[in-house]
Amino acid sequence: MTFTEIQTEVAERLNLTSTTALARIGRSINECYKKVASSIGIQTIARVNGVTANTAVGNHNVTFNAIKLLSVYNAAYTPPLVLVEETVETLRQMPQGTDPANAWAPLTTTGSTVTIMLNVTPASIYTLTADVYAVVATLSGANVPGFAENFHDILVLGSMAIELEKMEKYDLADRQWAKYHGEDGNGGRLSELRLFLAVSAYKDIVQGGRPTVSQWPPMVS
Repeated sequence: MTFTEIQTEVAERLNLTSTTALARIGRSINECYKKVASSIGIQTIARVNGVTANTAVGNHNVTFNAIKLLSVYNAAYTPPLVLVEETVETLRQMPQGTDPANAWAPLTTTGSTVTIMLNVTPASIYTLTADVYAVVATLSGANVPGFAENFHDILVLGSMAIELEKMEKYDLADRQWAKYHGEDGNGGRLSELRLFLAVSAYKDIVQGGRPTVSQWPPMVS
């Protein structure tokens, strides 16, 4: 479903036709969309790979356009040189390294950027690459939400609940929220989307660890 189709569906279900109501429904849809995109287990909606930023000579800080960094690496090497994530306090106590950087720490964030601190003060300009969670785009017109169409009704349910609360129809709003995320926070369409994204045929999850190269592929007896 497109943004416009979701907006029309909500308006028809609630018998709303005014321009003001349609604009408000649009804002409610985007409010729900950003909640879904930032929900635990669903952040893949916001994942972007290969975001780049350049170092600056004499400055150990680098800023990426993102809301969270998952990994930082130097793609000039084969295989890429993956920088180790540390804390700012740890980097400050480490001896000053030389280019290229091989460690980083998250330093500051804004609404749409993350600034990291490197374990070196760059003597030259070079590019670092990151896999990130980016700001989720605001939907409009023919835009389609960034998750499976079978679950787009989540945005219908959520925006209907917001509208019904505005109308002070709290019982009806609660029913929509229950369908959205379950009676007690468990179950509901949002949880079903989490399960849909998490389940696959051959995923092998090891709690508290991961296989090493020497352990992969697994030995079959």
